[in-house]
Amino acid sequence: MLMPFVPVRLPSCLQGQQNGEIDRALLAAVDSPDYGRLMVKPVARAMRALHAHALTAGITLATTGRGRTLMQQWSLFDARYEPCTYLEYLVARAVNRHKRWKPAARAQVAARLGVDIPASEWWRKRQNPNGSYPATAATPGTSNHGWLVADDLAEIRFGKRVSLTENTRQWLYQWAPLFGFTWESKAEPWHVSWAYGDDIPPALYWGSEMQRIALRDDIAILKLSGEFVEWIQDGNVSAALAPLTGPVIILDRPAFATMHGTGDFPHPTKLLPTDFASWVP
Repeated sequence: MLMPFVPVRLPSCLQGQQNGEIDRALLAAVDSPDYGRLMVKPVARAMRALHAHALTAGITLATTGRGRTLMQQWSLFDARYEPCTYLEYLVARAVNRHKRWKPAARAQVAARLGVDIPASEWWRKRQNPNGSYPATAATPGTSNHGWLVADDLAEIRFGKRVSLTENTRQWLYQWAPLFGFTWESKAEPWHVSWAYGDDIPPALYWGSEMQRIALRDDIAILKLSGEFVEWIQDGNVSAALAPLTGPVIILDRPAFATMHGTGDFPHPTKLLPTDFASWVP
């Protein structure tokens, strides 16, 4: 299956934010509370759902990095690229090892960070000691990692984090777009970014049959807001359901509580744990 590409669309909650300096109140955990593992809330929900769906295929997804501060972007870029002449830039461009960094954008980054950046518009990849070249990095302040809507995916195999296998990549090409994610470069099959803006991707609509998962605990809560459904584990039930906008239906063990959205919602007595959407561990 071919790697799918659609334009990246940022959530509107990022308006007024600066790349590399996103307000932590806008962020949520996927699998770790560390800043570098967080994502913007709607994107984090979709990524958690993708992780849950992957488990049904025997795939345990992981990451090598999501969020990057502006300083981290500069440090990474500086480690991978060096300033060069225009002629050297053209040679590098022929093999896709180039970056153009316009003076105004470069000066803005230098001012925000308080660092000296070489005054060059033309950059090329640094060659590694073994003759290879590093992975691509965006010019600082433009990376979707800086908007916390991108993820460099990996997977867990035999207890270790490893690069995506070919089978996992093929599975992701089929399923990740349905959870709202797209690829940005053929050279980086591990890198996905959010493509749905404020829209809800197909796999997260109520009634979707795209995602089937097993219940992982005795108690879970199904919280319905409009058509979006997500799991909330039983660590803090009252906070998860507040503010309560409709009646709550309690089912037998394993127990579920269902919060109504603005429209009619069918009584879920005949539903099974495998009929619900995204599980949040």
